Amino acid sequence: MIIIIIAAFGASVYAMYRDAQQWALFAAEHDCKVIHRVKGDTIVGTGIGVTTSGTVGTVTTITATPDKTAYVCDDGVTYWR
Repeated sequence: MIIIIIAAFGASVYAMYRDAQQWALFAAEHDCKVIHRVKGDTIVGTGIGVTTSGTVGTVTTITATPDKTAYVCDDGVTYWR
């Protein structure tokens, strides 16, 4: 099980690395410029759900939104990353 977890983590890191490489290549080829940045946030709330003891009750929920950057490229499309 540990080997599977380590392999999945490694595959995830590699996929993010390849995505960043592909975006950098695309951005350079299409003369992409930053036009807007949006700061991410974290929202903490409460709701009804299954607790850690297995019963139904009030639980804390956390929603995280990452930072985003808008790019406009010479193909006329705005890309958010």
